[in-house]
Amino acid sequence: MGERTPENYAHHAKKAVDEQGYPALKCDPFAHYEHSLTDAQIDEVAALLEAVRDAVGWDVGIALDCHGRFTRRGAIEVADALEEYDIMFLEEPVELEDREVMADVTQHVNMPVATGERIYNNETMEDLVRKQACDIIQPDVTNYGSLQEVQHAASMAKSRYMTIAPHNPNAGVSTAASVHLCAGLENLEVLEHMSRDVEWADEIIEHDYTVEPGLGVTFHPDAAREYPGEPKDSHSLFDEEGALKRP
Repeated sequence: MGERTPENYAHHAKKAVDEQGYPALKCDPFAHYEHSLTDAQIDEVAALLEAVRDAVGWDVGIALDCHGRFTRRGAIEVADALEEYDIMFLEEPVELEDREVMADVTQHVNMPVATGERIYNNETMEDLVRKQACDIIQPDVTNYGSLQEVQHAASMAKSRYMTIAPHNPNAGVSTAASVHLCAGLENLEVLEHMSRDVEWADEIIEHDYTVEPGLGVTFHPDAAREYPGEPKDSHSLFDEEGALKRP
């Protein structure tokens, strides 16, 4: 939000990490540029990312959303130029309609490629997965029809060693649905969430979830030590030598 300057990017990045606990950030630092970038434009984008890295350190993920704006060659050049900033994933570097080109970009860049927010059914997602056109699929629950279908998409991706990062620049109901979905996904990469919302958002829905990392529980080790375990006879199917016990 605000000016497209290194100082402003760094300010909002640090705020999201330090005050809101986000473990990863996503931005579109490419302004109105399309197709490919000049050396001066690449330097401009690099300055923004360098400021963000300096602000949040190297343990925080940084994802770049390209919104399908680049040509095949332009996407590869941008990825090569920005590789040093340890990019979490490059989102939609080219238009998804040509999945062969997306697959070609994926094979030629040294960072994960993510795409899939404009896929609406598993027939198309299957083609994306089969062509290995990305590393991370990004179905959006508001577009996809049902949570079960997105679970199916995640399973297809898992079968080809791909992860899922559901697309979710959405409001409370969609976010709640996405959280429920993610709770049961083995190959979850990350869930997108908007760090800012409209002031009247809490008038629309009631909820008790908060944005903070972890499992949602607090473990008290001192209390746990008050109840140590006790050795018990083993009811293993195997004997001490590892052989199956016979009746």
